[in-house]
Amino acid sequence: MEHRFLKIARTFVVLGTLGVADAGYLTYLHYGTASSFCSVFNHCDVVLTSPYAVVWGVPVALIGLVYYLALTGLAAAALWKSKTLFLKLSGILATLGFLASLWFVTVQIFILHSFCIYCLCSAALSTALFIGTLILAKRPRPTV
Repeated sequence: MEHRFLKIARTFVVLGTLGVADAGYLTYLHYGTASSFCSVFNHCDVVLTSPYAVVWGVPVALIGLVYYLALTGLAAAALWKSKTLFLKLSGILATLGFLASLWFVTVQIFILHSFCIYCLCSAALSTALFIGTLILAKRPRPTV
């Protein structure tokens, strides 16, 4: 694998692992009885208990956890097996995650008028992963 792919794969593993921690905590909050620890915004619970926090009966946090686990696993497989296909698949997931994050941030801003710092962190991670996907998709310029 070329240097750019290795760098992006490592970055995906690190960002994906952070996403697993974030989404794992949100999943724990969804199924547990504890209230979220929000030091920046006081409206995390409004977001986490809203009807938008569940899709078809499945918590969005759990979907996010599966997303980050799959993305991280694919990126790690790309490093382990030296296969760009795995990294490209994680890039497809990153694009889907970015689009989902756009929707959920829009919901927080325009519908709920409340913000969850953990959700915003996940959106930032998804955005960074999407930027990595754009870099991955960029073809190197031929040198003359």
